[in-house]
Amino acid sequence: MTAPLAVTLPSAACSQETSRAETAAVGSAMPPDMPAAGRKKAQHARTAVFLKNNFMRVRRTIRQNLLRANGQEQDPSTPFPPSFLPVLTDMRQIPSFEAGTLVSFYDKWNGSNSSAIFLCLFILMSKFLLSLCSLWLLLTLPSSASWYGDEVKAGSDIIMVDLLYPYWPESTYFSCWNLDMFPKGGYFYAGVAANVNDNTNLETYRPSTVWSFWPAPVYEGRQVRNVYVNPHVYAQQYVGEGASGKAGGRDVPWIKTRQWYTMFIRTWGADEAKKECYAGWWMKDQAGNQWHHIATFRIPYAATGFKGNGGFLEDFGHGGRKQRELWRGKGFYRHNGTWEKCDTVSINVPKEGGMKYSGWTVHQTENDSVLTMSYTENRQFPRNLDPGRKHTFRLKQPDAPAMDAIMAEGKARHNGGQVIVDWSLKDTSSPQFAYKIEVFDNPQYSGTPVHAVEEQIPHVRTRALSLPRDISQCFVKLTITDIFDQKKTLELTRAETEAPMKGKGLPGKHDLSPGLEYKYLESKDGWSKLSELDFSKPTRTGVSRGFDTALRGAREGRFAFDYEGLLIVPQSGAYTFALQSCDGSRLDIGGKTVIDNDGLHSTSEKRASVFLEKGTLPIRLTYFKKKPEHEFTVAWVGWQYGNQPLEAIPSSNLMRPKRADIPEARLDMTGQGFERMLKTVLSSGRINKVEYYNGSKLVSSSESAPFTAPLMLFNGENKVWARVFYNGNHTVDTLVLTIPSQSRVAPGWDIMLRGEPGLPYAISGTGNAFRFVGEGEYLVNKKIKGDFMLTAHINSFSDKSLDPGGDCWVGIMVRKDAGATNYDDEIAVFHTVGRGLRCSADFSDYGTGRQSTFGLNKEHRWLRIVRRGNEFTCLTSQDMKKWEIGMQRIIPMKEEAIAGITFRTIPGKGKGVFSAVVDGVTLKPAKLQTHKIASPMPAGKIIGYSLLSPELTAVRYRTGADLVEHKNGAYVRKPLSLPRGVKAVRSMALSGNRLLLLAPTSQGGALFSSTDMGKTWTVANPEVKVDPSPASFIAGELISVNPRNPQEIIVGSDRAGLFMSTDGGATWKNTGLEGEPFTNVAFHTMVQGRMAALSADRKTNMSKIFVSTNNGKKWDRKNEVQGAGFLKIVFDTRAADQLYVFSTLGVYTSFNDCRTMNRVMQGLPVSQPTLAIDRRRLDDTFMLAVPLDGKGVYSSERNARNWKKRADKEDWGAAFNLLIDTADNKHITLYAEKGIYESTDEGKTWKQVYVSR
Repeated sequence: MTAPLAVTLPSAACSQETSRAETAAVGSAMPPDMPAAGRKKAQHARTAVFLKNNFMRVRRTIRQNLLRANGQEQDPSTPFPPSFLPVLTDMRQIPSFEAGTLVSFYDKWNGSNSSAIFLCLFILMSKFLLSLCSLWLLLTLPSSASWYGDEVKAGSDIIMVDLLYPYWPESTYFSCWNLDMFPKGGYFYAGVAANVNDNTNLETYRPSTVWSFWPAPVYEGRQVRNVYVNPHVYAQQYVGEGASGKAGGRDVPWIKTRQWYTMFIRTWGADEAKKECYAGWWMKDQAGNQWHHIATFRIPYAATGFKGNGGFLEDFGHGGRKQRELWRGKGFYRHNGTWEKCDTVSINVPKEGGMKYSGWTVHQTENDSVLTMSYTENRQFPRNLDPGRKHTFRLKQPDAPAMDAIMAEGKARHNGGQVIVDWSLKDTSSPQFAYKIEVFDNPQYSGTPVHAVEEQIPHVRTRALSLPRDISQCFVKLTITDIFDQKKTLELTRAETEAPMKGKGLPGKHDLSPGLEYKYLESKDGWSKLSELDFSKPTRTGVSRGFDTALRGAREGRFAFDYEGLLIVPQSGAYTFALQSCDGSRLDIGGKTVIDNDGLHSTSEKRASVFLEKGTLPIRLTYFKKKPEHEFTVAWVGWQYGNQPLEAIPSSNLMRPKRADIPEARLDMTGQGFERMLKTVLSSGRINKVEYYNGSKLVSSSESAPFTAPLMLFNGENKVWARVFYNGNHTVDTLVLTIPSQSRVAPGWDIMLRGEPGLPYAISGTGNAFRFVGEGEYLVNKKIKGDFMLTAHINSFSDKSLDPGGDCWVGIMVRKDAGATNYDDEIAVFHTVGRGLRCSADFSDYGTGRQSTFGLNKEHRWLRIVRRGNEFTCLTSQDMKKWEIGMQRIIPMKEEAIAGITFRTIPGKGKGVFSAVVDGVTLKPAKLQTHKIASPMPAGKIIGYSLLSPELTAVRYRTGADLVEHKNGAYVRKPLSLPRGVKAVRSMALSGNRLLLLAPTSQGGALFSSTDMGKTWTVANPEVKVDPSPASFIAGELISVNPRNPQEIIVGSDRAGLFMSTDGGATWKNTGLEGEPFTNVAFHTMVQGRMAALSADRKTNMSKIFVSTNNGKKWDRKNEVQGAGFLKIVFDTRAADQLYVFSTLGVYTSFNDCRTMNRVMQGLPVSQPTLAIDRRRLDDTFMLAVPLDGKGVYSSERNARNWKKRADKEDWGAAFNLLIDTADNKHITLYAEKGIYESTDEGKTWKQVYVSR
């Protein structure tokens, strides 16, 4: 008898204990009396064994078949992408075969319990995946976050949940935290991100972590600030999507597939006076039984908890090709001090008919204690959650979390009235949240402590204390509080007496000079550890006023420093030193290594405490940075003594012995008020260059004699100094001059703070000129009513040489109001550092860069913004004589607007400070003429084409109409009989077998219907009116059939309203909007219930756009424009609120549902209407257009924002319609005055396939 098959299924139980194993032994032959349920389970197990044992053969065969079908060759070692079912997923990536998934697969294919089933399964798997993946390779779908919700009470201060990542899919963000601060505060999200491709070794791949914060009004412009990061996590400020701060892990070594992790987050320290609190994130690797502190942030609001939570499985790569899967175990939260179960997960699956496919496959396993969630946007994948409703799952789990024990040990050192306490926690200990130190003078630890200190600082493991009196013996009680608020108190043994470090044979004060001597190195490849550094041949040497890494210039990585000098110890006592460096560093004091932070890592802080005697001690810092990425902090050294807060070591406490070969430098300053002139004098040597600083910011530089430079002072206290480059590769710094200053602007102008408060800056203005220097964003503004003209001249601004950062600008701006982040309601034109002349963002960039994708003529220094109603136009000029339009934005705005001069620089992005001078500023009312809506009318007899179906087109003439059928590769014309009294057709559509025709009549127009393809006609709706003027026919269709439901039809009329039918045109209902002369109506091609209508009223010279999201029950007027006739609307297939409106003045784009609109001025002719326009479907931004005059073919790769000419004019006359083949994107059909044309190379060359009559 054949030996039984053993199948091991690792348990997915979400527990902090070691995962148990379940083993099922199933024989090759099953007893005939085995119950049906047992027989099926045994068959499932056998199937799993076969798939596991034969995986490589199955995968190899599938790959070979797939590649042969696609005519490709591939290295057989290349990993194959995960398939459509978890049971067929790359078996190295999944921890077990989840029972429910296996049942559905096995039941589908099982035909026998004999061994033949395995052969059938093998063949069917290969054939099925062959056809499936051939489609999958061509498929691209929109990216969007797929959300699930956790039920957490608002105000909870702790949330924790167990998660497992079965495999790493491509470009996936597994967010586990999506929270707002409570009761008020900004939003943040956090989680794990994987960005793999098909060639990634998934066994060795390690993902990243993400934690990003967004601003909120209650923060009053203050930013979230990082306090601590894990060595594998890097902190940043002012990052993507408008986030104000973030901590991102890179190649985090402990995060792997098929292992459980406990995610833990809590907030604490709400302080109303300081308007702040803290939030920390921890992660436990359950397999390694070790906690990791990810990061801590200071939140600029006294929040006491969190509000809401959920997660998502986002495809951030916009591919939508694959499944992404997450397992969710038990969860808890603490609310008002009481632990409660976070055991309910909800998934709200959108209704069918949206722009994306929401493919959720969810199962409960492990006795309902684990939820396996799989999500995809690929329509070729199955799902088991029905669309259009909320699905709720409740897990079986304990009532409260199992908390790890605190395992800590400590040691105290003592010197008279000074005490140092050091402690550590084991890797398997529950993480520290806070500590309390009590110092006693007796071994019984009795009575009132001599001194006590308590802090909620999770990452600190040492503390130096200054006692109120000397004690002869010292006993310390150390209490550790963990993140669960468990406490453990250690009574440390009697503190050892330790003598302080003393300086010997050091020079006296008169033999010292300020600063530290340094050696600086650069390397092509960088270093990985301190022992690799060799300073024998430095790139540069000299004297620095402290641990100043600005000496590296604009270099972000592959550099090293060695600082040496003397530390002036102000008083004898216990000192704590803190070192932050990215990457390796070592701090030596008194010839001894105090902190060793070698290797490649982030600026994760290290601390150490020592006793020092008053006087001078040698100090040395050796440091290197390998990674070339920009970091918010590069290296920082601080100290703490005398129970004072931690601070950077003052430069006045860093000295060096005087040397005759190092010259002394002196800074001289002349001038009064806001502006000064700087000059540097060197005692000996040849000056090569002088850099002038205000604080840590480079404000100006001079490379030629007499090495003078102007200076604009900041508001408040200025600390000005100079760095002198001399004798080739040496530097020396001057002493600091402290200067107070206060700038002023002319009466009538206000300064609006648009960014973080408290940054160094100054704005000075008199008359029509303004000067700016500093960091942050500001708008020098006035309020003005009605139409106006704002003009300014950019006299000068900082260039790249000072490295102020790439996000600096100076220019002019108009805003709707003083809102902090409503960037859609502003328009600006400005000069930038490094990117030339730009306008406001012409796409939805989430407030990240706020700069247009297009650039303007950078030689133009004159800028102007003109308001005409809701239309705002940016213009630029070189000489004030010839003006060029840069941008035009439609912003619905009240009569009063805010207009003025905008200055912006992002703090911490560059070495230098940004400064600018603007003059010629005028802001005055203006009476401006409006354009009149043009009436384009081609000279030929064709006035339009109506695309009835892929095979049938209606050609509309000035008199009459034809049907053109595309059959067997040829176009065949069929004359169309028109209803009695109809001469010209305005619009046509086909709904099932019903042909609809809209035309003017002697009674004002009507909608006609035919069920025999035009042989006979009946009046379907006599209430519909049609403008008989030929010019009104040059527009989009006025009949639209819902592509998702042909029974739904919308018809626009001339001032009689919109008419809706839900029964295929049998009956009609007026849905309102009477009085509007409609030019185009359209259903959204992918979103059910969404439609739009355009009107163009030549009497009022006004065009409007209306949108309905509930199938025409309610219409919202989104926007209106004077002088531009709206003709045709095109929906985006990636974002529901992204629309394109083609008009007599070109195309308008909108990424906010037409609340604001941008007129495209680049590439596509702006004086020509365009009706022949189409875009690729699915996840593609490509668009193709031919203007009405037919003069050229244009394409856009960026959602109609930027256009370029693809082909010159063909002899086809006026162009009326265009269609991109959804099956073959290179196949384009153009419907023009002289016939129908086709292209097979995306519009580069054309061939006429039908000649019009």
